[in-house]
Amino acid sequence: MRADFALAEAYRARPGDVLHCPITVLAGRGDASTDRPALADWRTYTRRYCRVRLFPGDHLFLHTATARLLTTLEADLSASAAGRPPARLAVTGGFPYGLINQVGGVAEV
Repeated sequence: MRADFALAEAYRARPGDVLHCPITVLAGRGDASTDRPALADWRTYTRRYCRVRLFPGDHLFLHTATARLLTTLEADLSASAAGRPPARLAVTGGFPYGLINQVGGVAEV
């Protein structure tokens, strides 16, 4: 775990570094430490689409929304493997900015 923290502290993104794959951002709806507008900023790190997904729970939503999380990951990975974008999502959750990169969206799962 120390190595994880050391890596996170030392890493500095370079301008122009972007991924050529989709990004799915996962967060707990009740996580007070999450800056919701910053979640959508992940879209700047991909040339593909970026989708923000909010789950019931707080910072430890992995434990409280496990089934929903696994279903979401399976759907997103299957769509990506098939070379197709995910279906458009309804924009919910108090995000003021509609669809992200014209394909991904903000969804409460």
